[in-house]
Amino acid sequence: MPRPLLTLHIPPAAVAPAVARRAAAPWLRETGVPDAAAANALLVISELVTDGVLHSGGDIDIRAEVEGGALFIHVTTPPSVLDAPREGVGLGLVGACCDVVDVRDDVSGFRHVVCTIALR
Repeated sequence: MPRPLLTLHIPPAAVAPAVARRAAAPWLRETGVPDAAAANALLVISELVTDGVLHSGGDIDIRAEVEGGALFIHVTTPPSVLDAPREGVGLGLVGACCDVVDVRDDVSGFRHVVCTIALR
């Protein structure tokens, strides 16, 4: 039986990181993600959603799944509405919490971040 996916579509508001964490926390528990990995996942989600709120003007999409001994978190944010670069301390923090982080901006300017956290 496939494990359930977490899918969230969150408007870019000041409360968005908290909304994302409140939605993700029970899903992480229900899917059996160990406490340490879940804590890292919540921090990652919070940081990436915060980045989306600060830099983009549109909704933030989050998808998470557990597969093959790892937690995958996919966060997509719309193009930046600011002239400032999107690389700040947040991605460094995300990298410290994950085993793999892949950041890609597509031709339309959407940012796709895929984080992998091994479930040891």
